[in-house]
Amino acid sequence: MEHSISISISTFEKFPLLGTLNKLLFLVFLLLTSLISAQQADLRPYVTEGQDCTSNDVQLVSARLSGEACTTCSPGDILLVDLLITVRHNTNSNRPALAVFGDLITTLPDGSSTASDFIKCSGPIIPKGQVFNGISVVNGGNGVQTINYGQVSYVCGSKLEVNNILVAWTVPSDNDCPIVDANPHPKCGFQEGSLIIIPPLQATAEAFCSPENFINLTAIGGSASYSYEWTGPNGFTATTKNLMEVAPGKYDVTITDSEGCSVSTSVTQVDCCEFFATSNLDSSEQSIEGCDVSDLPSPFTSPENVFTNITENPCGNLVMIQSDISNGNLCSGGLLVNRSYTLFDDLNNNNILDTGEEFVASDQNFSIIDTTLPTFNAPLPEDTTAAYNNIPSPAALNANDNCDSSPQIELVESYIGDNNSTTYTIVRTWTLQDCSGNSTEHSQNIYVTENGDPIGLAINDIIVNENAGTATFTVALTGVTTSSFTVDFANTNISAITPNDYDATSGSLPFNGTHGETQTVAVAITDDNITEATETYTIELSALSTNEIGINDASGLGSILDNDSATVSISDIDVDENAGIITVKVILNGNVEESFTVDFTTTNGSAFAGSDYTISSGQLTFPVNSASGDFQNVSVTINDDSLIEPTENFVVDLSNISATGSVTISDNQGTINILDNDAVAGTGLDFDNTSVTVNEDAGTATFNVVLTGNVPGGFTVDFATADGSAAAGNDYDSNSG
Repeated sequence: MEHSISISISTFEKFPLLGTLNKLLFLVFLLLTSLISAQQADLRPYVTEGQDCTSNDVQLVSARLSGEACTTCSPGDILLVDLLITVRHNTNSNRPALAVFGDLITTLPDGSSTASDFIKCSGPIIPKGQVFNGISVVNGGNGVQTINYGQVSYVCGSKLEVNNILVAWTVPSDNDCPIVDANPHPKCGFQEGSLIIIPPLQATAEAFCSPENFINLTAIGGSASYSYEWTGPNGFTATTKNLMEVAPGKYDVTITDSEGCSVSTSVTQVDCCEFFATSNLDSSEQSIEGCDVSDLPSPFTSPENVFTNITENPCGNLVMIQSDISNGNLCSGGLLVNRSYTLFDDLNNNNILDTGEEFVASDQNFSIIDTTLPTFNAPLPEDTTAAYNNIPSPAALNANDNCDSSPQIELVESYIGDNNSTTYTIVRTWTLQDCSGNSTEHSQNIYVTENGDPIGLAINDIIVNENAGTATFTVALTGVTTSSFTVDFANTNISAITPNDYDATSGSLPFNGTHGETQTVAVAITDDNITEATETYTIELSALSTNEIGINDASGLGSILDNDSATVSISDIDVDENAGIITVKVILNGNVEESFTVDFTTTNGSAFAGSDYTISSGQLTFPVNSASGDFQNVSVTINDDSLIEPTENFVVDLSNISATGSVTISDNQGTINILDNDAVAGTGLDFDNTSVTVNEDAGTATFNVVLTGNVPGGFTVDFATADGSAAAGNDYDSNSG
């Protein structure tokens, strides 16, 4: 149990001031001599709490130091004062003695303390309702009585506290102090809590420059509460306990307790030179992009940028110094820099923070980190294409980094698709990394095809025979797109015409956007029986729905090879010599779509040009869409003469056929026989006389052979004699020739 104490002050004696050590020794001596009765022994070792001393008839209420009148003191004064202890008891008889035992803790104004035994015996305990030394014992169920335990020595400003308290008292038949241990033990009880001994009224005042011009007043002892009367320079007055923002000068104060006891003290507030400032920087770590300390922001040079609430009246010069301390490594988690600013009151005016000089520090902490990505040097390999049997070697790349002079480059090559085929994708990825772990990648896609087609769409050309039935075009994507797309297609006539040669077609082709993807366009081909040239048409691509690629070849050429053929031939004919102009037919076998020509010319046989016929040559033209059986005529003039001659002939030769498609000459020569019309009756050879009569002696008989009609050129006729009645050899000589 903790007790508060009210003190009435009586007379006291004040000793001369002593030094602190002497005061302490003197006080301990006096307390030991005054509080420990030479006759009273400490009974605490002889009793056991809970077994002995179970009575609660007497309890300590409070304790105070008091003189005969208002007792006050100044710090350091040594007083001899009465120790008055107020007790509460429940007794109706006189008790000769009351002893108090405990541990006394004395704390001096400088904070030092001592421990000693508190052993005191006094008395008596008076029944409630009676008067002792002129003071009535209070009624009301319990008697409340103040007992004087004699004088003690007190150093003003000290604190006195008694702990581990045992209270012992006697019965009416016992003697006065001292109380001796007896069996059974005297009346006693252990006191809960501490007993604070209230000192005489005292006060101290201290002046501070910080908080600004602050006077702190401390008042203890006497009887609370207190009132205050301050006076100071320039008519200053105040009634508060403490003073704030006072002007320099001396300040006096009178403290009065509740019983009217007063004590005075004074303090002088100097014209303060003082040092104070408040850090205004954020000391948490700040990340700075860079490579080294040169990338840090420039240090502050003005204290106002670093500190706030800076004193305006320092005792020396205000000096701010700054330093940077680096730690760590940029490539291993960052370069750490502690930037410290120190503002100090340079009392020695040497710009150096000396021992004893007041200062305030403010820190900034920086982490210099490199988050800038390294960069490849241009030019970088772009997406390209390659033939499967001509793959280019990887490019050797160079790079730069803002902090790392030797960033590392690693190349990884992978494949999309079967790299043993002719259509797949090579993915080359170069990874560039600096020592801080920042990395950049560059990828190149090489779209491999059989022929190294460029990136984009292309449709192929196709050639089919007329009897193929269908021509299938392939539209192929080289490269990739990020999303699906479509492309439209439609046919366009060239020499092939719909629907005679092929069927019209159009539509849209969908693509997923993967390298090597293909779509097809099928075109139905018409098979006819017309000899014609190779005919062509196109499939045109248009309306590409993506702009990621282009159409490299938008026109697929379709060629239809003809599977038909035709021939021309010329006939042999016989004509009379007097036929005049004759015609010789050149006949077409097979249908031919396009116009074509064939040359002709006459050539002598037994008939001669000029005499028997008129030479002829030229060119025959068969018109467009000539049908099988159509013919063209060759005209030749036959010359009629009067000569008897045999059947003569000449030929008409065909050559140099000029046709589209398979048109040939199956018979290139026609023979024209000219039948003679001059060997008529009455013409020919005859003897002018069928009988020649000569005399046997004539020697020669002559027979004349006469020609009737014109015969071109010379000719012969054989003759021979033949026996009649005359016999060769006897009658004539045989003759022949």
